[in-house]
Amino acid sequence: MCPDIRVQTQIKLTRNITHQAITEFHQQLKTEIAHMLEQTKADLIASVVKAVLAELRQATREQDKATPGPMSTAIENQTTAKIIPLRRRTNPKIYVKAAAMLLAALLPMATVYFFILKPQENHSQAVLTLQKERNNNEPPASIETLRTLIKSREFDKAEALLPQALEAAQFAQNRTLQSELLYFQGRILSNRSEFQAAIKLLQKSLELAADRPESQLAPLFTLASIHHALDQNQEARDKAAKVVEMATRLGNPLNRLAGLHLLGISEFLVSRSPQAEISLQQAIDLAREQQNFYYLPFSLAYLGVIRTEQHRFKDANQYFRQATMTAEKVTNNLQRAKALAIVYGYYARSLAVEGKYNKAADYYQLAIAYAREANDQQALFISQLHYGLSDCLKLQGQHQQSVEILAKAKKLETQAAQQCEHNNTFLSVALNRRPLVCIK
Repeated sequence: MCPDIRVQTQIKLTRNITHQAITEFHQQLKTEIAHMLEQTKADLIASVVKAVLAELRQATREQDKATPGPMSTAIENQTTAKIIPLRRRTNPKIYVKAAAMLLAALLPMATVYFFILKPQENHSQAVLTLQKERNNNEPPASIETLRTLIKSREFDKAEALLPQALEAAQFAQNRTLQSELLYFQGRILSNRSEFQAAIKLLQKSLELAADRPESQLAPLFTLASIHHALDQNQEARDKAAKVVEMATRLGNPLNRLAGLHLLGISEFLVSRSPQAEISLQQAIDLAREQQNFYYLPFSLAYLGVIRTEQHRFKDANQYFRQATMTAEKVTNNLQRAKALAIVYGYYARSLAVEGKYNKAADYYQLAIAYAREANDQQALFISQLHYGLSDCLKLQGQHQQSVEILAKAKKLETQAAQQCEHNNTFLSVALNRRPLVCIK
């Protein structure tokens, strides 16, 4: 009966890691333990009494043969399980034997309760107490709440709720849930550019999801993105290719689109092969098919970056114009502003490389305005926009403005270095690309 209770308890916790669920489990466990003890106690007492009575009957019969008396008849007439006091002539060894039988019967039940059920009950109470201390008696967040916060990039709120949820998932021994929560933690750390700590958490998430390919896609893609940001282009390419393969096999178009998007640019950085353009074109076709207007402008802009690198400026201009029109269709205001800031940043650099500094300066200013509208906190990206604008103003002869913008760019770059922000050097929107050196 004990293993059944533990299994039911784990299933209960797995389905719903909330304060209410843990409280209900705790109460149910106490009720079932009490019921089990009462039931077992009654059965044991009945069996022990029956055995003791049998011993007493036998002993009394033997004594009655030597000294007849009413005791034997009294015991034989018993209809309920009551132990009748014996005459003084009854052998005291019978009491010792009866007590030993009772202890032997009750010992297994006591062992189960105090060494298996009681520790688990105490562990549950400890987890509950820990959650109350950490969260001012507020119930733990549900997994759906955390998913919503991560999707909307409210990472600070999600991070505050993660410890209690992970504690409950570990207690429930739910590997699926642990894997997802570790992915959330890894993604939050990645967003802060704490890449080494993020990599460890994401690898642990993948280990827990080893038998569930669908649960591996998100942490694997995040790992690929980290390698991409660190200019580790071969590692990024390999992991992105695995994402594409798994997503295709599982019929997951969104993850396949994200994988193709990253795979295309990583392939270009590794070998400059035509396969890069094929992957990006597949991403564009899939985004259009899925009407995903968030990924589509980035894939188009990446092709524009590649054409700029090849000095095919007319083709690059067409891709950037398509990317701009597509980004305008994004319905979420913040996402639209973010997409336009990136597209205009790449477009501005392309125009500057072509030598159109006046027009490039206009697009850099547009990109800065949209980054501000998107509340973009990435100091590195914004510093690159300011560096690009400063260079264009300087090349136009506007030295005073150029110096003022350059001062802002350097201040933002210092902030980015202190936060150890990273972005793939090739995808810098500054006119002159250079990697960022962190200030530890």
